[in-house]
Amino acid sequence: MKTCSAMKLTNTVIGLCLVLFFSTTQPICAGTLHIQVDAGAYDRQHTMVQFQLPLDLDPGTYILINEDGARTPLQVDHQNRGWFILDALAAGSSTRYELAEIARITQGELHNPTIQSGFPEYSGVNLRMDPSILTLETKTGTVLSYYHSNNDPPAELDDRYRRGGYIHPVYSPSGQVLTNHLNPDQHPHHSGIWSAWTNTIFENR
Repeated sequence: MKTCSAMKLTNTVIGLCLVLFFSTTQPICAGTLHIQVDAGAYDRQHTMVQFQLPLDLDPGTYILINEDGARTPLQVDHQNRGWFILDALAAGSSTRYELAEIARITQGELHNPTIQSGFPEYSGVNLRMDPSILTLETKTGTVLSYYHSNNDPPAELDDRYRRGGYIHPVYSPSGQVLTNHLNPDQHPHHSGIWSAWTNTIFENR
């Protein structure tokens, strides 16, 4: 677990005229991290914002709160960079966020349907996660699912087909399923959208 430390006023400028200001003179565990994002010359829609945090945080998912009280997830990676999606911001305007409590969302909480990452009231995208499948949804319907753990093959297929790490199903805007998996009659080894590792080395083989 990384320890918190006091930090001085720091201004950081990142690409596309997105400017973030961090300010606190108290230990972050007792204070507030303020983040300001300026749109610059362009309207921003679903824009990925990335910045270097001015303090060390454990990798994971945290919560930012904007000026209206709406929440958006902040992902912190192993390089101590913060990542979040800016839903909408008009050209020439700015918005502010607070990270008032250093409270990481645990894996168990991500499985809890009452603590959904994505916060649909803010971003318009909802994330549901169960022990095997992660599903992305919008207000108009399901977009896709990702098997982050093992699937459940039908009785005709043996345990060689029990796997994860692929996307299925993928839906068209009209709701048509565009992918296939675990079909005993047609290429059962094809699993939705996946990566075929055709040139690999394992145990020196």
